[in-house]
Amino acid sequence: MAGADEADAEWMPSETQDVFDECPETLQVVTSSPDGTVRLVDARTGRFKVVCRHGGRVWSVAVNPVQPDQVCFSSDQPDVSIYSLRTCTAIGKLVGHKEKVYHCAYSSCGRYITTSSCDCTAKVWDAESMVCLATLEGSTSRLWGTSFSPDGSVVGTACSDHVARVYHIEETIRAWEDSGKAEGASVVLMAALEFRQHSETIYSVDFSPTHPYACSAGDDRVVCVWDRNTGESIHKLKEHSSYVIGCKFDPTGCFIASSSYDHLVLVWDVASGARVHRLEAPTGLYRMSWSADGCFVAGACEDAHLRVWTVESGELLACHGAGHTRRLWSTEIVPEGTLPPK
Repeated sequence: MAGADEADAEWMPSETQDVFDECPETLQVVTSSPDGTVRLVDARTGRFKVVCRHGGRVWSVAVNPVQPDQVCFSSDQPDVSIYSLRTCTAIGKLVGHKEKVYHCAYSSCGRYITTSSCDCTAKVWDAESMVCLATLEGSTSRLWGTSFSPDGSVVGTACSDHVARVYHIEETIRAWEDSGKAEGASVVLMAALEFRQHSETIYSVDFSPTHPYACSAGDDRVVCVWDRNTGESIHKLKEHSSYVIGCKFDPTGCFIASSSYDHLVLVWDVASGARVHRLEAPTGLYRMSWSADGCFVAGACEDAHLRVWTVESGELLACHGAGHTRRLWSTEIVPEGTLPPK
């Protein structure tokens, strides 16, 4: 794996010199791409810096919610890298998967990371010591997505076998913390619940911060909302006309955003299942992310651009290439105040 060049730690000028005056000066977004780079982009000005130049495709990136100057990213390599946004230097690696890792996510406390891989497993890691605490088994095909519940007690996975799985990890985490984080053997966990109402590959799974709900989405163009404890279906949201790569609850748990190759991010009311906002792009969309206040959504686009919208109005707030040479696969909005605006 190649790290960022020394010069890449400096902010680079915008390719277009466009300044989006309505965009907050503090709005910054991390992007990943199959061009092999992770970049930090100032959404207002388009200035950017290369956090890492990787030797292969970078599938996803996640920002530590408690130490937001740290990110982890997954790639065509079986290792997951942790980097500093401030210095663009490597902090460490999570080593244990046997094949490429498609997705990674932090727990809300920032102490744990979950990863999903082409090797048909997901794993849970201690972010500080980089020890694998649990391997999540039972999937029969590659795993495209994974996430923690906001309380950190549950991990979900999204799989090519059309199944979203829920794993209870609370006891494993408690035992790790009670032991004083003494290094020990990783445990193997099987799913406590399997949600089987998708008809094709599932790419994303996420959990509500306020209700015992999960959402999932994939190739069947449907966003499913379901009870994470019982597997009962609550809503099937069906307005997308192409496969849906991303789905995420907003910070209040009142809304879900879904991003699709049909050029749309749709925002749904969780209580009613109604579509309440429609955010449009001129090209297909992969994964997306919410801002911490729920006001903005950032989308990773097929045309190698990052786009940011105001959710309430649907207005395009920013659009930047940030030096990417291939499509964007994921975005994460950085919490305000993490780094000084450029």
